[in-house]
Amino acid sequence: MNDDFHKDGILVQLWWLPLGVEDGEGRWESHKYIVSKVAQEHPDWLILDKNGKHARITRNLAAMCPAVPEVRAYHKMLTEKLSASGDSTAANWTISIASLLVTTPRIITSRRKIP
Repeated sequence: MNDDFHKDGILVQLWWLPLGVEDGEGRWESHKYIVSKVAQEHPDWLILDKNGKHARITRNLAAMCPAVPEVRAYHKMLTEKLSASGDSTAANWTISIASLLVTTPRIITSRRKIP
């Protein structure tokens, strides 16, 4: 699909909120959130607020905790996958660093100690 856009002279920008994750709670505009695969498989990766609920970031998403080594490894794997030169779909994305903004909740607690 990306190649078709490029043929028409259209550049596509990948917008990625690295720590944001749908946890089935809430919505953004008309999109009702599902429980994403990563939230299902790794609920311990999510940041909790002072009440023990998933902390919310921009777009009312839950947030993965960057202090968790597995979260960092997961994002490293995704970044490598998106930038892989052998993958014609991923390699041709025009990625804006400004789109990789990360916001954090005001009050957070981690289930693990920050190294």
